[in-house]
Amino acid sequence: MKLGIRAKIIVLVIMALVILCAGFVSLLVHEQADRHKELIQQVDRFIHNSSERELNRIHNIYHSRLDGFIKTNPSIVDSFICGDRQNLYQQLQVKLATLQKENSDFFSITFIRKDGTVLLRTARYAMYGDSALDIPFVARAFALKQPQYGLTVARWGLAYRLTRPIFKNNRFEGIIVFVLRPLSGLNLIYDSLGVDTGVLIKKSYQKRIKGVSYPTYGDYLLMEEKGTLFKEISEFPDKQEVAQGLIKAYGKEEYLFYSPVELKNFNNEVIGYIQPVSRHTLQQQKHRLVLKQALTAAFVLACATFIVLYFGIGYLLKRLDRLNNTLESRVKERTEELNLVNQELKKEIRERESVQQELERLSRYDGLTELINRRYFDELLEIEWRDACRHQHWVTVLMIDVDYFKIYNDCYGHLQGDECLARLAQLFKNKFKRARDVVARYGGEEFVCLLPTTDPAEAQGMADALLGVVRGSGMEHCGSKCSGVITVSIGVSSMIPDAYQTADHLISQADDALYRAKQKGRNQLQIYQRKDE
Repeated sequence: MKLGIRAKIIVLVIMALVILCAGFVSLLVHEQADRHKELIQQVDRFIHNSSERELNRIHNIYHSRLDGFIKTNPSIVDSFICGDRQNLYQQLQVKLATLQKENSDFFSITFIRKDGTVLLRTARYAMYGDSALDIPFVARAFALKQPQYGLTVARWGLAYRLTRPIFKNNRFEGIIVFVLRPLSGLNLIYDSLGVDTGVLIKKSYQKRIKGVSYPTYGDYLLMEEKGTLFKEISEFPDKQEVAQGLIKAYGKEEYLFYSPVELKNFNNEVIGYIQPVSRHTLQQQKHRLVLKQALTAAFVLACATFIVLYFGIGYLLKRLDRLNNTLESRVKERTEELNLVNQELKKEIRERESVQQELERLSRYDGLTELINRRYFDELLEIEWRDACRHQHWVTVLMIDVDYFKIYNDCYGHLQGDECLARLAQLFKNKFKRARDVVARYGGEEFVCLLPTTDPAEAQGMADALLGVVRGSGMEHCGSKCSGVITVSIGVSSMIPDAYQTADHLISQADDALYRAKQKGRNQLQIYQRKDE
């Protein structure tokens, strides 16, 4: 018995020692992690600042250089305005060589005439007469007729473009575009830190790239790279994962991904990002070695403590035995109490979930007609509207109003009026049984039907049938001015959405059609038509 208690005490002390050692190892690991994090932050700041400074440097240099080029070379400008392509090309030879010698980033000059066709592009002399207005950057420059600059995705890769409009006698003659390859920042990062960098562009821009094939990584194309590590990496982690630095293994090698630098084009749209990465295998091996040494020291200390405890325990054994029995008894009682409390909590949670479900149902459905209410209808309409926008199919709304319902209430009383609305609601639900058809109480005696993928002809047929169903129900209406039974007026609106419309347009059109049906005597349907139709 004493040996059992002794063993327990030894285990307890050893566990405490293990916890202390674990805390020490944890502190060591956290210290290394903090150093690693600080290093990543320093590198990240350098990379982000270098990228930003490089773009600012290119812009500041060539912003004034393009203006100086236009002012100091009137003969080149005149040749461009006159459309003298041969003379323009000859004059550009010396200028182009000078610009490329001053900065290796400089790529080409493009002259685009006022009709949008390319007169001369120094990088592709054979390109002549092609329309450049399909290039968003050029189209924007032509639309604004003001200096423009920024990153773009060109046919051959990432480019930084600056453009100036050319006027003669206040008449727009075209634009001159300087094109640069903004990759000096990648070289600076590689040379200064030894960190490989890659430029990843969204695949949605692939249609602008012609004649060049780039490696694909998920939704991105590796358009530029500095270094060799990208050839060893089979796939890139998600950009959000890398936000604070990420270590990832590919095969036997480990790589450190630094936080990416977003690339925004001339229109301030994110077109991709720069991903820095370095090999991290050696650093990880050093970290593991330090951790292994710390664990070995902890194990040796645990063994020494075990020996001391085993031979040093004596007079405390009986007292510890009594304390242990008392503790076990209390633990058992507390466990039983916790089980009871846990069962009560589970019961309360089930009751609250049931109440919550009922409240949610009441918030979405009309209590009288058991149809969905207007708020829930608006949510479903927005969902179907976005689906119609995405797939470009018809969507139809029927706006329904019970004819002379106020008079009906006056004649038969509000209780009978409520029963009438409930019967109509049941008729509508029985009529529209397709999976995506929606019938809702829009307010008072107004109902609305949402019919996705329903064209105008189908909508008219369904509305006609609905008029017949309501009339055929035979609900008496002594105060109606158009029939002796309950009737409805229906406004129909159908459309295939475009970028300039919203779901509110569909509702407004159906409401206009309903208003016209009422004006024309009720007990009928009207289909919305624009005034010009």
